[in-house]
Amino acid sequence: MKSKAKKKQFRQDVPEGWFYMFHGDMTVGALKEALSDTAYEMEYWEAAQVLEIDLGAGGCMDVEAMEPDFGEASADAFLKEHQVKFLCYITFRTEDYQAARGVMEHICDRIGGFFCGDTDDFTPVINAVKQDL
Repeated sequence: MKSKAKKKQFRQDVPEGWFYMFHGDMTVGALKEALSDTAYEMEYWEAAQVLEIDLGAGGCMDVEAMEPDFGEASADAFLKEHQVKFLCYITFRTEDYQAARGVMEHICDRIGGFFCGDTDDFTPVINAVKQDL
């Protein structure tokens, strides 16, 4: 019984929205390309800069490019501090967090950038996990 309660609590701690941030020029198509060596099924709408990634079990991760400007001083200061020039909004079901985290880590490993929660302090943060030797 404890494990069910623990899982439910964990999902409540996962933000419903996320951001992908990158310090240079980028497109949503580059994120799709970063996943080309995986088995994920994807749909990409180039004109809209939108990507849908099938996470299995009926879940998906939606990625949509947006202007790197929140219109709020503290949030825009975060973008400036991290030199963000490319920004995407990411959504997925909280129960799909583990699968979505795998996608986020893979993208960071392949092309860099980072993912962060749509929270007041932009946490949690997901970066590359691969270590250079």
